[in-house]
Amino acid sequence: AADFIDARFRASPAAGYASAGRGDTPIAAVAQIDENIALARFANGLARYSGEPAHREMALRSLAYLADEQVALSRITEAGILLADREIGSDPLHLTVIGAREDAQARALHAAALRVPAGYKRLEWWDRSEGPLPNADVAYPKLERAAAFVCTDRVCSTPITRAGDIRSFVDDIASKARATVTPADLP
Repeated sequence: AADFIDARFRASPAAGYASAGRGDTPIAAVAQIDENIALARFANGLARYSGEPAHREMALRSLAYLADEQVALSRITEAGILLADREIGSDPLHLTVIGAREDAQARALHAAALRVPAGYKRLEWWDRSEGPLPNADVAYPKLERAAAFVCTDRVCSTPITRAGDIRSFVDDIASKARATVTPADLP
């Protein structure tokens, strides 16, 4: 889908993407803010899962259009532009469950990881018998039993083997992150 969007709907370099295809029409296609916000977030998420540079380039192209002063200031408020910028500029909460699909413990870990509340997360279930992860940007150890890992900024937890411990670990790192923000850090 991303390749199709890029091939059919990419506008000029500074114009992001337009939902009407290029062609011999009397009216040129015009990029829409909402569509480019959605595409920037979709392409960024896809880039995080796939590791494909082309997907990241799509996200950055949409964001460049959105960051243009005339576009960004054309509405009184548009939090979606800020959200897309924040997501593209930071790593998502990364949860990976390693274990066979038939393994009850792996299923429980995956269910617990699904329930972790986060607006921006990357959740993977790696059954090694299915081959490597599409974006193998983290080297996980081989373990005797199913485990989950929580990763942030290229730092990962030790193996988590109890489903209830996933949420506790995420809550703990979130509270530590909040504790490190001082009034001087705020705008």
